[in-house]
Amino acid sequence: MAGASNSAAKLLAIGKRVAVDQIVFAPVAIGAFFTVMGAMEGRRMDDIRASLRAKYSKALAGNYALWPWAQLVNFSVVPLIYRVPFASLVSVSWNVYLSRVNSRRTPTLDHTHG
Repeated sequence: MAGASNSAAKLLAIGKRVAVDQIVFAPVAIGAFFTVMGAMEGRRMDDIRASLRAKYSKALAGNYALWPWAQLVNFSVVPLIYRVPFASLVSVSWNVYLSRVNSRRTPTLDHTHG
């Protein structure tokens, strides 16, 4: 019985970690990504807002499709010594996806202001 109780407690702790990350960090980080990228691309604030409106939901949905599962695997199966390399490997794929979403043009963003 104690083993099942410890497993349940471990799963609950993992769920809390993942939930906090996905509810608090992910939405802010994705918004910051598009804002900073727009600023570095020399876009006006109006264009950055339009980009956020056009791309934020898709990126957040992609985040929710990937990261909760990756983190669940990372925290529950991957040995501690390999957790950072595992997360880094997943991050490479995530960054490719996020960069592709960011590079897509929207009708109102067909030129760079500089």
